[in-house]
Amino acid sequence: MKIEIKHILTGAILFAHVTDANSIAVTVKAAVASSANLGGANLGGANLGGANLYGANLEGANLRGA
Repeated sequence: MKIEIKHILTGAILFAHVTDANSIAVTVKAAVASSANLGGANLGGANLGGANLYGANLEGANLRGA
């Protein structure tokens, strides 16, 4: 399944990930591992339990309810 992380204001795709057992958490982990810039990402409501976001650029990201 393909999941895209989009910019909250522009809707531009910041990162996309495809795998069989995909989830927002899996996609965010893959983005962080590849050093993707997630600044401005819309991650509101995402279940990020267990995700190591150390070093991730999340400046301006929507994390409300995550």
